[in-house]
Amino acid sequence: MAKNGKNTSMMSEAGMKAHILRQRQEHEMIERCKDIRLRWFEKNYERVYLNPTRPPDSVPKKAAVLYEQVTRMRKEMFQKDREEKMAKKLERSGADNESVATTKHEPNADLQERVLRGPMYPVPPEITKTLYEGISHNDEGRARYLKLRLESSPENKYYQPVTSSHVYGWKVGERAVAQRRQGRRAVIRDSFWRRNGALKMDSRYWRRPQSAGHIGFDML
Repeated sequence: MAKNGKNTSMMSEAGMKAHILRQRQEHEMIERCKDIRLRWFEKNYERVYLNPTRPPDSVPKKAAVLYEQVTRMRKEMFQKDREEKMAKKLERSGADNESVATTKHEPNADLQERVLRGPMYPVPPEITKTLYEGISHNDEGRARYLKLRLESSPENKYYQPVTSSHVYGWKVGERAVAQRRQGRRAVIRDSFWRRNGALKMDSRYWRRPQSAGHIGFDML
């Protein structure tokens, strides 16, 4: 009898573990379906939910809930990204954590606008019109539109650097400083001065643009 009771307890324990595992799998599948549905709605919410030409009766009832979830998700991602950037700045400058708590936060309206605006500036209307003028086979339409968009630099199309390749040379023209032709101090400073000491080479992102024909110390 004791042996049968022991076997029964082992079977019940194994069945409980299998039941818990099955519940976890079902929960993961539900969360995965939610994530897929949310990602799809994030890409198509302007066409499905905010489309003024669509009749109100044809808008799904679930769209309002998904829109709130997308807004909340973007706001959390934006705040997380801002906190990570602030932490990196603190590590770079060596400031105290108390100074972060005293920094004033952005208003909710401004934060809401920045969350929903997307990563890019609005396309100028004169460039948007080229999409509907001709076809790509004749170098018009979409081909002309993409060519015009390619001529603009990333800093004129994005609010901030999106990829690591954007960081190199981002708004380098604004950091350019006119130098005197015979400025001995400027030549010495640009060739030998380093923010972190003479033995640590600064990346080209932190260096000021040099005039044509200038030869720095690292080029010799």
